[in-house]
Amino acid sequence: MRLATFTESGRTRIGVIEHEEIADLSCEAGLPTEMIALLEGGTPALTAVRSAVRTARRLPLSMVRLEAPVLRPRKFLGLGGSYESHLAGPDRSGDEKPLPPVLASPLPGPSARRPS
Repeated sequence: MRLATFTESGRTRIGVIEHEEIADLSCEAGLPTEMIALLEGGTPALTAVRSAVRTARRLPLSMVRLEAPVLRPRKFLGLGGSYESHLAGPDRSGDEKPLPPVLASPLPGPSARRPS
């Protein structure tokens, strides 16, 4: 199941992509209207989505704009240089030991730091 957030006619909502269509879940009773709420609903919410997809209004993908799946994520964590093979490039001699990975996060505090 490919969950998606999309905009159509100026309205952003969630759906499920199947082939070249998106099943619009916005009119299905009892389902969350935002992706974070749907994901927080866990297995019961996903079971309800699977059921709702069968009867949901469908739109061609060509008629909608796909958005980031989660529009306002609460956290974003990114690691850079987390594998020695990633750091070993053609210009590296291999003799130097790579630094620990860099943690980048929008959480309060420095935006990027090396773990101590």
